[in-house]
Amino acid sequence: MDAELRKEMIAIWPNLSPKNLDLLVTPHKSTDLTVGKIYAAMMIMEYYRQSKAKKLQAMREEQNRTPLMFQRMEPPSPTQEGPPGLDAAPAAEP
Repeated sequence: MDAELRKEMIAIWPNLSPKNLDLLVTPHKSTDLTVGKIYAAMMIMEYYRQSKAKKLQAMREEQNRTPLMFQRMEPPSPTQEGPPGLDAAPAAEP
């Protein structure tokens, strides 16, 4: 990838000195971070995000298609102490 970029830059700017070209596109070393390595990492990350989004969407669709065996119930709020209609029970007299 870097070699192709170097060729393109030489074709566009034929009078560009090798020293300036080395500043723009570093010579190949396995330990150096290059344009090609950054681009490849960005492509891998984008593919990962897309595949993760597809998996999440498929899981959501699967959950929406299958009915729940048990329906989820909300717990009664602290203000509701009993079933509706039994607001005040008469007190038993001795």
